[in-house]
Amino acid sequence: AIAVTVRNALPRKQRLFALIGVALMTGLLPLWGAIELLFTGEAPAFAWLGGTFDVATLWLLTGCVSLGIVGEAFLECHLRTMIVAFAAACLNFFGIFAFGPAITLILATVIALAWICFSLVAIKASGRHPRVLWRCVLLLPLLFVIGFGLILTPEANAFRAELQMDAWGARLETFFSQWTFRSELAMSVFGAEPMLGAGPEGFQSCARFYVKGALSWSYWKSGGTGLPCDFLRLLTDCGMMGTLLLLLPGGAMLGRCLMRWVEYRQSNRRHYSLRYIFVFAGSFIGVLCALLLATFGTPLHSPATVGVFLLICACMGGWMPRPR
Repeated sequence: AIAVTVRNALPRKQRLFALIGVALMTGLLPLWGAIELLFTGEAPAFAWLGGTFDVATLWLLTGCVSLGIVGEAFLECHLRTMIVAFAAACLNFFGIFAFGPAITLILATVIALAWICFSLVAIKASGRHPRVLWRCVLLLPLLFVIGFGLILTPEANAFRAELQMDAWGARLETFFSQWTFRSELAMSVFGAEPMLGAGPEGFQSCARFYVKGALSWSYWKSGGTGLPCDFLRLLTDCGMMGTLLLLLPGGAMLGRCLMRWVEYRQSNRRHYSLRYIFVFAGSFIGVLCALLLATFGTPLHSPATVGVFLLICACMGGWMPRPR
């Protein structure tokens, strides 16, 4: 209800400020984590927000949106908005590189490289001088927090170890064997009650009755009772009826973007304003990353993550090209 209200009631400027405010609030979490690490010597688990994986997905979402706002504000010469949004982006990326798991680090690295390429092109296209100064402004803070995040925590050593090909092969084989095994179990649980599902925590309660064979039992005991996929967990818990009821609102918000894109493609594009296209690009990349991570985890079952996800989806339609 809040997401639909945001989509229909808030003007563009207020939506922009709402996204920046959310990004700043999520950016405070890494600072709290760094303080806890400094005093306790252990990296925080963020269990009260669903876990490290869920919080890293949240940081990736808001970090991508913030970078999109920074690009838009830079080209529109809104320096205050650019500074605040860039501070929020740096804080969120610091959280990913300091406390995030390996898969979020890889995605954040790709996004950071894309930001570097975009910044160089945007500075050249804007014609602002001195270019060296603007390159330092748009690149050095982000690179600094990334490096500081990797150096600060013990996760940096784990990340460097995971870059070795031998470690990667073993970890990927273990993960995908567990993911495949649990996905097959989830489909078995779903097939028993496809319409209404097995109820809340249905996979944890029912999956063990479908485990057969010594090898399957070894997978089950070594991996716990969790299901590493948001979509399969939704199907097993809620069935087709509940899944449809939950996906319809999100589909309606994203469907508005699709309708505007079709309208833009079929009309005379010169009569359309592309002012906020960079905010849309950042939001779109963040949503894609969240959906990708939801395939290999359950971040969208965390209230904070799914709340920010729906807020970003609600605002996306406002950044599409519109008639002048």
